Amino acid sequence: MNSKVTSLFVLVFLICLACQIFIVKAQTDLNSPSLDITRLLPTTIDVHYTVQGGDGTPVTTQVFLNQQLDTISNCNDTDCTFNSLNPEQSYNITILFTDATTFTNITQIINTPSYLNEPILNSKDVHTTWITLNLTLSGGDNSQEYLIDITSVGNVSPSMTFTCELNNTFEICTIDNLIDNTDQSLLVKITNGNQINSTTISFKTFQSIQLVNLTYEVLPNVKGVNFTYNLVGGLGDSIVTNGYGCNNTDCLISYSYLIQGTNATFTFIIENDNTILTFPVTLYIPWSANNLFTIATQLVTATSFGIRSNYDGNPQTKRYTIYVNNVLQTHCSNNVDLCQMTGLSAATAYFITGSVYDGQFNFTRPATSPVNVRTQVAINTPTLTQTITTKSIKIDYSILGGATQSALKRNYVQLNGVNVTGCTQATCTMNNLKDGTTYNVTVVFTSEGYVVLASRMMTTFKNITAPIINFSRGYGKLVVNWVTLYGVPGTSRYNVFANGTIVTGCSNLLASSCVVSNLQIGETLDFRVDVTNDDDLSNNTNSYFIIPEPTLSVITTTTTFDSIILNWTESISSIPLEQTTYTAMISFDSFTWFRKCLNTASLSCVFDNLPQNTTYSTRVDINSPGFSPNENYKSLTTLFSNETITCPKSNSQVQCNGKGTCVEGICQCDVGFTGHACEWKLNDSSKVAIKSSSNKPLLDFGNGEGYQFSMSRLVEVDANGATVATIDIATEIWELVTSNIAIITHPTNGSPVSQVRRVYILSKNSPNAALADNIAITFTQLVPIAGTLGDNYPYEFAGDDFAVTYGAVKFTIRVSKWAFTSFDNQLQIHSELTVAPACLTSPVSLTFDNNANRSFALVYSQFQSKGRSVYSRFINRAMSDALPRAVSHKMTQSSTSFNGSYTTKATIISTFGNFRSQLLYDPDFAASGLTTPLCASPTTGGGATTTTSSTTASGDTTSTTTSGGESNPSTEDESAWKITVGVVVGVVGLALVATAIFLTRQRYMMKSRQGQPKRKKQKNSNRFGIDLEKVGGNN
Repeated sequence: MNSKVTSLFVLVFLICLACQIFIVKAQTDLNSPSLDITRLLPTTIDVHYTVQGGDGTPVTTQVFLNQQLDTISNCNDTDCTFNSLNPEQSYNITILFTDATTFTNITQIINTPSYLNEPILNSKDVHTTWITLNLTLSGGDNSQEYLIDITSVGNVSPSMTFTCELNNTFEICTIDNLIDNTDQSLLVKITNGNQINSTTISFKTFQSIQLVNLTYEVLPNVKGVNFTYNLVGGLGDSIVTNGYGCNNTDCLISYSYLIQGTNATFTFIIENDNTILTFPVTLYIPWSANNLFTIATQLVTATSFGIRSNYDGNPQTKRYTIYVNNVLQTHCSNNVDLCQMTGLSAATAYFITGSVYDGQFNFTRPATSPVNVRTQVAINTPTLTQTITTKSIKIDYSILGGATQSALKRNYVQLNGVNVTGCTQATCTMNNLKDGTTYNVTVVFTSEGYVVLASRMMTTFKNITAPIINFSRGYGKLVVNWVTLYGVPGTSRYNVFANGTIVTGCSNLLASSCVVSNLQIGETLDFRVDVTNDDDLSNNTNSYFIIPEPTLSVITTTTTFDSIILNWTESISSIPLEQTTYTAMISFDSFTWFRKCLNTASLSCVFDNLPQNTTYSTRVDINSPGFSPNENYKSLTTLFSNETITCPKSNSQVQCNGKGTCVEGICQCDVGFTGHACEWKLNDSSKVAIKSSSNKPLLDFGNGEGYQFSMSRLVEVDANGATVATIDIATEIWELVTSNIAIITHPTNGSPVSQVRRVYILSKNSPNAALADNIAITFTQLVPIAGTLGDNYPYEFAGDDFAVTYGAVKFTIRVSKWAFTSFDNQLQIHSELTVAPACLTSPVSLTFDNNANRSFALVYSQFQSKGRSVYSRFINRAMSDALPRAVSHKMTQSSTSFNGSYTTKATIISTFGNFRSQLLYDPDFAASGLTTPLCASPTTGGGATTTTSSTTASGDTTSTTTSGGESNPSTEDESAWKITVGVVVGVVGLALVATAIFLTRQRYMMKSRQGQPKRKKQKNSNRFGIDLEKVGGNN
């Protein structure tokens, strides 16, 4: 017990000791001084200050203002008031706390504010029940916000409310719920910190909008109501929003859309300054006295139509009278607005008229526009198309006529007499059918009692068969071919597999063949061909053993002046028992091939009757069983003779009279000269007329003095020269199908040239009508015009180059589909040149020069005493089945005299080899001298004398003379051309350039020869770069 008391005493002692120590420590220091501003005005600062701690002795407080002891201000131990200060100035206030043992202080810098200014009213927006004020607030304590209070002075608007919002530096205040049309005063009080300022704003609110004196007048004549009214009060323009287009004083509202004879309510809505006024007006809509009466038709079918009468008058008093084709329709009259005309004729026109009587207004009015209506065409036979597969038939169908309204038409489809479900108005699909089966499909249409049908037997396709596979071997490749039957055409797809792997490029094929390359000799390929058609799959297999390919042939060639000889080595087949054959071919354009030695076992082939110095492509096809033909090509040129050929001389010992260059026996004349010996000097200032017939291919040169050129006959001859068939061109009926003038462009110098063309074809009314359109003769003349350069135009024909002298006339003949009686037969073209001047007292002898090494034959003569000449050239080549072939020429001539004047006629016979399709002959130039009449007047004399001569291909000529009584050939009324005239070099007289012949219906552009001597290098010449068929121009 004593020990417990002792322990408690010790514990109490220790606690007391600790408390004593704490108390002693707490009373030792002053701490936590504070200084608060209790009021801040521009000239006064009130502060409150405190301190914690101390030693228990009294605390003394001293106040310092701007570091000077303040003994003036009203201060005590906790508060102090500083008066008589300056606005907007900083003051340093320090409070010093001291007790017996310690001291502490607190210092604060305090800025006095400026004076709070009276609110400034910048603007005011006055309305009927509200106002917006724009205020500027300034002064006071910037650290304090402005507090605004607005009150109604005298409580004029007791329910007034306001809201203010700072906008930039302005305070925008809106005051609502004011009394309209009232004088108002608002006290605006501003509080900022400890300062208060205010201002009073006076104004008068506007009167709210009012509608007064509303009146209206119903106007039946215009189907409208006229409203008038006044708007009183309001702010600015009022808005009338009744939807009738009214203004602020009146409104005319149409009631044509309303039901007449009933009441209608019109509502006016007036908006102004947030005030909305609604004024409903109910009035009676009367029947109008000026309604129009109209008639319309509807539901027009083949047998009926409806008549709708329309009049807005009083239904109790209106009465209709309706006529159709001037017949009164009582069932459509009286007060019937809609009636039906039935039992009418299809595709028939009807005329509807009528009138209406309105007893209310006592008038009768006719329809505004009578109506014409035509009933529909009666329903006709349906059109029907089908799409057929192996398992289905889809048909599309339509019909014309009948009612236009689909509701009046009905259709259904039958398959073998059973209706098909699921069909639409225009299409029907029948599925799950049997392949290769014939079905009867019928489409039935009904309309207004009419019934028509379309019935067709349709057969589904048979399912496709398995492919039948065969092979054709090419060099370095194997072609797999197959044949399938049936299936839907054009929809089969094939996939080819070799040894179980699909062949590259042979998947999803439409074609029925596939090429396999990269073959291995001795390999066996097992092929399978899959075919899908209309969702059916079928396949078949076949195998092929890869054998060695036949060996290639080596081609050697021998060329002569007019032939190409091909020789080739034998191709050895890997199947000894099979025989290899060969086919030799020749081509000029590497596109059209002429075959010879077809499927022969021989190792050589000769192509003859070819023109000299012409480049051809040759080809030998090796035909080995099981392999595609192997094509071997070679290009070569026929030879040209190295024989030196002299050129002709005229009146000089110099070849070509020194006015040209001799090239391979041909005078290439200098610019400005022409003729076979360049004896004619061109004179562009003179022109001579040439006449062409309108009904036969004939040319008349000069002034009707008997210089003519024509083609007289086509003759088929056999191998012995005997005539097989003849066409007399002069007695045939011809049609002039083209007669035009065109401007073409020179291909090298670009200058313009006039081209005149006349094309004749054999008529269907001709004795040889079977060849109608297959024989065509063309005359063409090139004439220099202003700007033309040079004196000739270049062109190319059958592998050679030529030039047409300006002013020349050129002819072309095309013969197609000539029915040779034997492939060994030939065709001859007989051309005639007639020289018959009326005053010559001795016969004219024509010279024929046909050197085989020259590119053409020459026919010429010169009348030494008169300075006249005939000059023609006939090309030694033609296009036969698109292949240049050699042409041989010979000439016969005869002379006759009548009354002392002589006529010479030369016949040039051009012989062509057999052709399968088409012969195109394009002779070169001719010239004759005529400018003025050779004779002043015809000469009469004794009996006629005939001199005949014949010229062989070598040029030898013999002549005989006999007597006769024939007259000169007469000329017809023909259109005249102009031709350039030349002056004979060294001879007094003039000459004209005549006859040049070029392509009619088609143009053959031949390949230029490369690396070979040119036979002709005519000056200022080049190949034709144009199609003379297709150019145009004028004289």
